[in-house]
Amino acid sequence: MRPEIYVSAVKEGVAVITLSGEMDFYYSPRLLKEIYTFVEKERPFIVLDLSGLDYLDIRVVRLIIEAQEIFLEIGGDIRLVSLRHSVAKLMRLTKFD
Repeated sequence: MRPEIYVSAVKEGVAVITLSGEMDFYYSPRLLKEIYTFVEKERPFIVLDLSGLDYLDIRVVRLIIEAQEIFLEIGGDIRLVSLRHSVAKLMRLTKFD
């Protein structure tokens, strides 16, 4: 299933990006574009809502981790919420949580 990426609740440096479907490496540039639009904000904070995500490619996980490192360097952060079991297990294996 083609993934959906929806940005909402952008206020006071906080953005919620909701992902659904299957996020493989092919769609990662679109996700990164959405994430990095907030890099120029002061203390950017992104919440990635993964409640509708059925599949997450390990290469996309690496990109999310790299983006989080950049956000932490500039005083922001990326947090993951509402992970399904299979996605949560993958994130634990990569030590993201």
